[in-house]
Amino acid sequence: MSSGQTLGFSGKGYMVKFKYFDVSVNIDRVILLGAYSCILYDSRRFNMLQIKSIKFAFVILSAIFVAGCSPPESAIPQSSAQPTEPPFSNEEPGRYQTFIVQTMADEADKFFVARDGDKWRIDSAYGTPGQTATLHTDKDYILAFIAKAYSEMETAHGFDERPNMVQEISHGLLNSREQASYEKIDSANSLTNYRYKDAKAKEVVLTFDEAKRVPVKKEIFGIVGGTRTLEKGITLEGFTTEVDPGHFKIPEDFKKVSAAEMKKILTAK
Repeated sequence: MSSGQTLGFSGKGYMVKFKYFDVSVNIDRVILLGAYSCILYDSRRFNMLQIKSIKFAFVILSAIFVAGCSPPESAIPQSSAQPTEPPFSNEEPGRYQTFIVQTMADEADKFFVARDGDKWRIDSAYGTPGQTATLHTDKDYILAFIAKAYSEMETAHGFDERPNMVQEISHGLLNSREQASYEKIDSANSLTNYRYKDAKAKEVVLTFDEAKRVPVKKEIFGIVGGTRTLEKGITLEGFTTEVDPGHFKIPEDFKKVSAAEMKKILTAK
C-alpha cells in the first residue's frame, strides 16, 4: 500500500479508515506510527474524529474508543458567564505514575502512564492479553505483551506527541486548558469539586486533589427528557510522584523482533 491510500476495517461496531502512511491495525488495537491523517468512525455512536499533522498516536479499541475520540463540534455557549481557563493546575507532572481508567456503562478501559523526566511509557489495554506499551528511554520501543516481544522504533515517529496522548487518554484531566464557566461546588478532605459544561453542552463534574495538585476524577453527564445520566467517568487511580524505575526497563523474558515482525504481531487476529 502506498502513501496516501486509505486503509479501512470494521469490527465490534466500529469502522476505521486511515489515510495510510505507516499503520498497524487489528480489531482490538490500533497503533499508528508515523505522520498521518486519520478519520475514526464509531458506527454505534456515530462519532467521528479527524486528526491532522500528528506524528504518533496510540489507540486501543476494546469495547469503546479512548477518551477524546469524540466528534469535533462547534463551541456551544456555556452560560452567561465569561469562559475562562480551569481555576486549577492540570499540567502533567515531570515525575509520576498512574492508572487511567475510563468507564462507560458496564465497560472499562485501563491505561498506565509513567514518566520520569525524559523517560516515559504508556500502556493501553492494561492487564489484558492485548496490552501494548510504548516506551521512550535511550531509544523508542513498542512492547507487545501477548507475544512477549519488543521492537525498536525510529526516533522520527512522533514521540514528542506524548503530552497530546496523555491528554487524550485522560480525557483532559491532564494537559488541558479547556475554557468553560467553572463553578466551585464544594471542598472537603483536600478534594474540591467543580462543575461546568463542555463544548457539547454536557455537564461535567471534575474533582481536583489539593494534596496531589492534579485533577483525579471527571464525570460526564447527559440530560435526556429531564433525566440526568452518567455517560462516562475518567479516574486517575494510584497516582503517585514516586516512580518505579522498573517501568522503564524491557522485561527480561521479552524477545527482540524486527519492526516487520512486530507489525505482524499487532495485526494478528
